[in-house]
Amino acid sequence: MPDAAPADRASIVFELTPKRAGTNLLSAAVEYLIVLRNAGDVAATGVRLDIRLLSAGAQQDAVIEALFAAPIAQPITTPFDLPAGVSVELGGMAMHPKATLEVMDVGGKALFVPVLTINAHYAWARGGSGQTARSYVIGIDRGAGGKLAPFRIDSAARMYDTVSAIEYTVSA
Repeated sequence: MPDAAPADRASIVFELTPKRAGTNLLSAAVEYLIVLRNAGDVAATGVRLDIRLLSAGAQQDAVIEALFAAPIAQPITTPFDLPAGVSVELGGMAMHPKATLEVMDVGGKALFVPVLTINAHYAWARGGSGQTARSYVIGIDRGAGGKLAPFRIDSAARMYDTVSAIEYTVSA
């Protein structure tokens, strides 16, 4: 993530911390903490934020690209202003119905991989506008050097506290 922004503009950067992830009776869920920081020289105004939980699959890149290309019609919070150099923390839980998850069968186990998207649209003085959008793969943290593990969908509902995120390549 770049720390420097071009002069005389707002530039929002994200820091994602997944707190817990897994399933409940009806949904896949990721509890998160996101720090948004305006690394620009001027205030970001009318910040509109969209956060979605998807599942990895054959069409994920197209779905992410479409989300990032579309206007944010229903932001997750009331649009807000973010002064230059100021950060704000937003916590919440993104959910996705189990019935519409893309599930992979691996060795007789039904698995899914959550993908969390964060999309911010904003403006600044003198008519400027910007967007910062990122996607992250969420998985069970196996410790130092280990790959993230997917989540089982065919077992009892369970939320894991030991989760991590890896930034995915589709971004705006």
